[in-house]
Amino acid sequence: MNYSPKIWTGTHFGEIFSEVIYSNATVDKGLVRVLDNIKYEQMVTSITGDLVVQDYAVTPTTGGGNITFGDATIRPVKKHVYEEFNMQGMLNTRFSADMKSGAANMESNEFLKAVLEYAVPRVGKAIETSYWNLLVTKLNAASDEIAVAGATLTAANVIDEMEKVYAAMPGQILEGTEAKIYAPHAVKQMIKVANLNQTYRDIFTVVGDQISYLGVPVEFVPLAANTIVAGRSSDLILGTDLLSDFGAFEVNKVQANSDQMFLKATFSLDAAVCVTNQKVLYKA
Repeated sequence: MNYSPKIWTGTHFGEIFSEVIYSNATVDKGLVRVLDNIKYEQMVTSITGDLVVQDYAVTPTTGGGNITFGDATIRPVKKHVYEEFNMQGMLNTRFSADMKSGAANMESNEFLKAVLEYAVPRVGKAIETSYWNLLVTKLNAASDEIAVAGATLTAANVIDEMEKVYAAMPGQILEGTEAKIYAPHAVKQMIKVANLNQTYRDIFTVVGDQISYLGVPVEFVPLAANTIVAGRSSDLILGTDLLSDFGAFEVNKVQANSDQMFLKATFSLDAAVCVTNQKVLYKA
């Protein structure tokens, strides 16, 4: 943790300005299915398909449905975020104002509060990014996903490219209530510019902060550039041991005889995809 402060002269503005960043919207908004309390490994199964009406037979011999079971294994892997800092370096900064008297006392509640308020949403965002990277890796490895050849997305082509994604989605998924399209955050701006450039009507439906394409919600997540995922949201799974670990931090001394401090967040994470042959993976 680096800090090159202006030497403190006794007055400072009260608020500390933090760079704004999204927190973990995938979990906060329930954009995928979240499974916790997974200590080691869990098998998840989904069922899709239909049953059909057939002519009556005294002794039926042929099934008329297409019910399909899909299994996926989820095994959360332990990860952490770790940073060290030295409170000695804070003695000539604004943070010395709330340190207690005595040479050994270097704790600053204001400093720790500022660091935690800055770090918590960033760790959430880092976890979310890691999840989507894992999920795309799982889809790539599946080999039976619905692959759509993509392009470099711009405001000029985002309508045509989104049409490709929609057209590739299985009809039974579109008929349900859980169909979603997941796109990188930058695509949101492209969509709004593309709508602005339409002469007679909007192509994307925008209601407040919600955007949809032909009735399918478009959710914006930290996918890699020019990558889009589409399918049934409950088939996309985020697995962890304890969900509250995503916002839990430990702050302490590195060792008992040292004034070097550390900040650490420990959690576990994995991604799983059920029924991969019904998932669209668009990438350039």
